[in-house]
Amino acid sequence: MRVSCFFRYVLLPCAAGLALSPARGQVQPDARRLDRSPAGLTLLTQPTARLVVEDVQDSPGDLRVLDLDGQDVSARLQARSEGRRLSVALANTAPFIVKPKTVPRITLSAQKLTLPGGLVTPVVAAPNTADPLRPAWFRVTLFPTPVPAVWDAAESRYTMKLTLGVNLVASAAGAAAQSLRLQPPVTLKFGYEGLTADELVPVTIEAHGLEHEKTVELRFVPSTPSPRLLVRSSIADADLELKALPRLDVRPVQRSIAGFGLATVEVAIEHVLPHGERVAAPRALPVLLEIDGHATPEPRQPVIEAGASTTSFTLRTAGLGRTTIRASADGVTGGTVIEQTLPVGPVLAVLLGGALGGYARKFMKGARRAATGRRVVEGLIVGVIAFVAGLLGVGYLNLPPVLIATEAGAFLTGALCGFIGVTVLESLTKKSVG
Repeated sequence: MRVSCFFRYVLLPCAAGLALSPARGQVQPDARRLDRSPAGLTLLTQPTARLVVEDVQDSPGDLRVLDLDGQDVSARLQARSEGRRLSVALANTAPFIVKPKTVPRITLSAQKLTLPGGLVTPVVAAPNTADPLRPAWFRVTLFPTPVPAVWDAAESRYTMKLTLGVNLVASAAGAAAQSLRLQPPVTLKFGYEGLTADELVPVTIEAHGLEHEKTVELRFVPSTPSPRLLVRSSIADADLELKALPRLDVRPVQRSIAGFGLATVEVAIEHVLPHGERVAAPRALPVLLEIDGHATPEPRQPVIEAGASTTSFTLRTAGLGRTTIRASADGVTGGTVIEQTLPVGPVLAVLLGGALGGYARKFMKGARRAATGRRVVEGLIVGVIAFVAGLLGVGYLNLPPVLIATEAGAFLTGALCGFIGVTVLESLTKKSVG
């Protein structure tokens, strides 16, 4: 009787329980707890479910997993490497951040770039909840143009536009995942290494997609062979190596000279790398000059000889205002701006000198006092003529045009030529009368 009761009340219930229970350590699909999101996605909260993040662009061993507060949760989520994939165990559906342990260094190219790391949201396509858990994750993108950067002669800087955005990668959730929102927005900050540039204001990306991308303009001058733009954000960091074309440095001796053809200026052209180091030309490079303004170069097409890095030409003014010089050779360009100004100071100085030179003639022996006013006018006229002739390299004083163009040189020219000119005119007048 006791054996019958034991069999009936103990052994039979245990056997029935074992038959109905799953094997230990197995997770049945129907045992998962499922949550429905407004996007029509199934979010899995089973603690033993694992999420596989593909295409991480770095060795998974070099990655870390962070929560939205920036705390490392790699150990808690049991992050482990699976080839080129990262696998984590999820206890809930909270988003997390995947980042490289060290900031990667990336060389920019003429194509859209996806920065390593991103914000991961665990989702799986509904209604098939038996599929492995797949991620939908937000990744920072950057598109530079042009690459290499080009030299802006007017600004004396390289220019490059950077289009920044956030792309949503949904490996299994399909089109329904596109309704996921970027929370919180991503703010990108910038720094520099090996270059000088105006400060870029931080860029905030509030949602994913092309319509939310933003463009900033980077204007910079490299100071080292490998300039870098440092990009920092909560979900992705990178040090971007910038590329730029060599250029021609166009350097006039003076950037402001007398107009109306009254002066010349020597202009040097140097073939340099982006950071300013001279580079020897592999062969003779003819330099094409474009002059926007009233000026004449001589020679019209200077040449950088093979093995050399510099050449020069002379520019003569021919008017007033801004004159822009553009130089190009073998695909590299450069330029500068020269201001042609009215020579007010030298002109006033030569007028004063000419008047004094003509007036001084009255103190010579035999000079008539009644002709003083005429001598002053004659001195002004002769002084101005001599000043212009001296600047053009014509005259008997043999003074360099550069010296004559100064106030002191103009005064000296006016005074000497005014005095001598009045004397010669009076002598010719006496002969004609006699």
